[in-house]
Amino acid sequence: MTDISVSIVNTNNRELLLSCLESLHASLTPEIAVEIVVLDNASLGMVRQQQDMFWDGRRTAVALGATPDWPSLAASFGLAGYDGDLAAALAAPGPALVRVPIDPESDCLPMFRPGSAVREMIGAPVLGIKTVWSGSR
Repeated sequence: MTDISVSIVNTNNRELLLSCLESLHASLTPEIAVEIVVLDNASLGMVRQQQDMFWDGRRTAVALGATPDWPSLAASFGLAGYDGDLAAALAAPGPALVRVPIDPESDCLPMFRPGSAVREMIGAPVLGIKTVWSGSR
Protein backbone atom coordinates (compact mmCIF):
# COMPACT_ATOMS: atom_id res chain seq x y z
CA MET A 1 0.00 0.00 0.00
CA THR A 2 1.23 3.48 -0.87
CA ASP A 3 1.23 6.16 1.80
CA ILE A 4 -0.71 9.15 0.53
CA SER A 5 -1.16 12.42 2.39
CA VAL A 6 -3.06 15.43 1.13
CA SER A 7 -2.93 18.79 2.91
CA ILE A 8 -5.30 21.62 2.04
CA VAL A 9 -5.07 25.08 3.58
CA ASN A 10 -8.14 27.21 2.97
CA THR A 11 -8.45 30.90 3.72
CA ASN A 12 -12.18 30.68 4.33
CA ASN A 13 -13.39 30.68 0.77
CA ARG A 14 -16.53 28.75 1.59
CA GLU A 15 -17.59 27.95 -1.95
CA LEU A 16 -14.20 26.56 -2.98
CA LEU A 17 -13.85 24.56 0.23
CA LEU A 18 -17.32 23.03 -0.13
CA SER A 19 -16.53 22.09 -3.72
CA CYS A 20 -13.26 20.54 -2.57
CA LEU A 21 -15.01 18.58 0.20
CA GLU A 22 -17.56 17.26 -2.28
CA SER A 23 -14.78 16.09 -4.59
CA LEU A 24 -12.79 14.49 -1.78
CA HIS A 25 -15.85 12.80 -0.26
CA ALA A 26 -16.10 10.34 -3.13
CA SER A 27 -12.48 9.24 -2.79
CA LEU A 28 -11.82 9.42 0.97
CA THR A 29 -10.67 6.26 2.66
CA PRO A 30 -9.16 5.82 6.13
CA GLU A 31 -5.83 4.91 4.50
CA ILE A 32 -5.47 8.37 2.93
CA ALA A 33 -4.44 11.09 5.33
CA VAL A 34 -6.20 14.30 4.34
CA GLU A 35 -5.68 17.33 6.54
CA ILE A 36 -7.75 20.41 5.80
CA VAL A 37 -6.91 23.60 7.68
CA VAL A 38 -9.52 26.36 7.45
CA LEU A 39 -8.09 29.78 8.36
CA ASP A 40 -11.41 31.33 9.37
CA ASN A 41 -11.56 35.11 9.66
CA ALA A 42 -15.36 35.24 9.12
CA SER A 43 -14.84 37.85 6.43
CA LEU A 44 -13.48 38.55 3.00
CA GLY A 45 -10.23 39.68 4.59
CA MET A 46 -8.23 40.54 1.49
CA VAL A 47 -11.14 42.54 0.08
CA ARG A 48 -11.50 44.35 3.44
CA GLN A 49 -7.77 45.07 3.44
CA GLN A 50 -7.93 46.59 -0.05
CA GLN A 51 -10.97 48.69 0.88
CA ASP A 52 -9.22 49.96 4.02
CA MET A 53 -5.94 50.76 2.27
CA PHE A 54 -7.08 52.14 -1.08
CA TRP A 55 -10.69 53.25 -0.66
CA ASP A 56 -10.44 55.21 2.60
CA GLY A 57 -11.89 52.39 4.69
CA ARG A 58 -15.22 52.35 2.84
CA ARG A 59 -16.16 48.74 3.42
CA THR A 60 -18.74 46.97 1.34
CA ALA A 61 -19.86 43.34 1.68
CA VAL A 62 -16.80 42.04 3.55
CA ALA A 63 -18.32 40.69 6.78
CA LEU A 64 -19.60 37.15 6.26
CA GLY A 65 -21.55 37.00 9.50
CA ALA A 66 -21.90 33.58 11.05
CA THR A 67 -19.57 31.01 9.55
CA PRO A 68 -20.43 27.32 9.22
CA ASP A 69 -19.83 24.96 12.11
CA TRP A 70 -16.77 23.55 10.35
CA PRO A 71 -16.24 20.51 12.64
CA SER A 72 -19.87 19.42 12.14
CA LEU A 73 -19.67 20.04 8.43
CA ALA A 74 -16.48 17.96 8.31
CA ALA A 75 -18.27 15.12 10.10
CA SER A 76 -21.04 15.18 7.49
CA PHE A 77 -18.35 14.45 4.87
CA GLY A 78 -16.79 11.66 6.94
CA LEU A 79 -13.87 13.66 8.32
CA ALA A 80 -12.91 14.17 11.95
CA GLY A 81 -13.57 17.82 12.81
CA TYR A 82 -11.64 20.03 15.23
CA ASP A 83 -12.04 23.62 16.31
CA GLY A 84 -8.65 25.26 16.88
CA ASP A 85 -6.75 22.08 17.84
CA LEU A 86 -4.29 21.73 14.97
CA ALA A 87 -2.10 19.20 16.78
CA ALA A 88 -5.05 16.84 17.35
CA ALA A 89 -6.20 17.15 13.76
CA LEU A 90 -2.75 16.35 12.39
CA ALA A 91 -2.37 13.39 14.77
CA ALA A 92 -5.77 11.94 13.91
CA PRO A 93 -5.84 8.76 11.85
CA GLY A 94 -7.56 9.28 8.52
CA PRO A 95 -9.00 12.50 7.14
CA ALA A 96 -9.46 15.54 9.39
CA LEU A 97 -10.46 19.19 9.21
CA VAL A 98 -9.45 21.86 11.70
CA ARG A 99 -10.84 25.39 11.89
CA VAL A 100 -8.28 27.96 13.03
CA PRO A 101 -9.91 31.27 14.00
CA ILE A 102 -8.18 34.39 12.64
CA ASP A 103 -8.85 38.00 13.69
CA PRO A 104 -11.07 39.56 10.96
CA GLU A 105 -8.96 42.74 11.14
CA SER A 106 -5.67 40.94 10.42
CA ASP A 107 -3.94 41.98 7.22
CA CYS A 108 -2.55 39.52 4.71
CA LEU A 109 0.90 40.60 3.52
CA PRO A 110 2.59 40.79 1.13
CA MET A 111 0.01 42.15 -1.28
CA PHE A 112 -0.27 44.17 -4.46
CA ARG A 113 -1.83 47.58 -4.94
CA PRO A 114 -4.63 47.30 -7.53
CA GLY A 115 -3.08 47.67 -10.97
CA SER A 116 0.51 47.76 -9.70
CA ALA A 117 3.52 45.77 -10.83
CA VAL A 118 5.04 42.91 -8.87
CA ARG A 119 8.11 45.04 -8.11
CA GLU A 120 5.80 47.40 -6.15
CA MET A 121 4.66 44.72 -3.70
CA ILE A 122 3.49 46.01 -0.31
CA GLY A 123 4.87 44.30 2.76
CA ALA A 124 7.68 42.41 1.05
CA PRO A 125 10.34 43.67 3.52
CA VAL A 126 8.43 41.81 6.24
CA LEU A 127 9.53 38.65 4.46
CA GLY A 128 13.07 39.90 3.91
CA ILE A 129 12.49 40.34 0.17
CA LYS A 130 14.64 43.18 -1.19
CA THR A 131 13.56 43.03 -4.84
CA VAL A 132 10.64 40.97 -5.98
CA TRP A 133 11.02 41.65 -9.69
CA SER A 134 14.05 43.01 -11.44
CA GLY A 135 13.17 42.27 -15.05
CA SER A 136 11.55 44.52 -17.60
CA ARG A 137 8.18 44.27 -19.25
